[in-house]
Amino acid sequence: MAANVQRAASEPTTVAYIGDFESAATALSLPALSPGGILQVSPWSPYVGFTDANPADGKGDPARFYPPNGENDFARLVPSDLAEAQAIVHYMQSMGVARLYVLGDVSVFDAAIAQLVANYAPKAGITLVGLKNNIDTQTNSQPVGYAQIVADVEAARPDAVLLGGTAGVGAIALWQELHAKLPDAKLFAPASLATPAFLAGIAASGESCSGPAGKTVACYPAAGATYVTSPIRQPRQYPASAQAVFRAYRRRFDSAPTAYALYGYAAMEDVLKAIRLTGRFTTDRGRLLDVFFHHLGRIEATAPGGVIGGYTIDGRGDSSLASFDGYRVGRTGGLEFDRRVPGG
Repeated sequence: MAANVQRAASEPTTVAYIGDFESAATALSLPALSPGGILQVSPWSPYVGFTDANPADGKGDPARFYPPNGENDFARLVPSDLAEAQAIVHYMQSMGVARLYVLGDVSVFDAAIAQLVANYAPKAGITLVGLKNNIDTQTNSQPVGYAQIVADVEAARPDAVLLGGTAGVGAIALWQELHAKLPDAKLFAPASLATPAFLAGIAASGESCSGPAGKTVACYPAAGATYVTSPIRQPRQYPASAQAVFRAYRRRFDSAPTAYALYGYAAMEDVLKAIRLTGRFTTDRGRLLDVFFHHLGRIEATAPGGVIGGYTIDGRGDSSLASFDGYRVGRTGGLEFDRRVPGG
């Protein structure tokens, strides 16, 4: 990634950069590209601090990603963490959650949603019984490593727990320990955790769980207690234009695409539209930014034939897409649609 960013930033003919997918990667590429006024369109990167000043942001966001008095040159196609946090709270409300414990790991960019949910939950009538940030999920990789943290959660008697963090072996181990000690609690995961590896990991059978009066009982996989919110829908839910992209992808790569591929396609499509409107061989970065944010971003992208549906992008770079799907996780790790959830 670093080599691609360096090459893009140093090449005078670069006018746009598509990516990055992860917020942590965008936090590195955005400050490198912004001084040159290079349009950056991310298919994902939901960290709220790239576009909005919020108490859950890192210090100095979003200004620290841009040069002084610089023009915004970043846009994303998915809703920000701010919208997802509101969707998660709506989902919890619909599930009858009354007592919530929130956990966040050491990743600033993946854990911001934990603070956002903690801020919104009380406003929705959900009692916040605990909030713990800066949990080390990078080096701890076994459930026993989280025993004290989970004991503190258990003592607060929540009926739901949310983890904001990076999907990895540590998050899986923490999840398994949470389910072992609180088998009746609902475990909520934001979209950043809904990776195939994480979902498969929490579908592994646990050894035992704590039952009534401290008795040890048979433990079902943590997946069965897990609920996920995501702005990404099931492939069949996308429009006809998206189905054509799926078919072309299968022919070209001889494998089944995921819905995430549509967001990379849409980012490319938007950039190419803006270039065509600016001038086919344009090298005028300022003009391209103006066209993208003041013409394409607010008008062209609303065309109903778009592969991810109609949307606009505002002057800060945020997408108007704000609906989420709520999923239950099957005991084998597959996502099972539960209900549509409104976002922010």
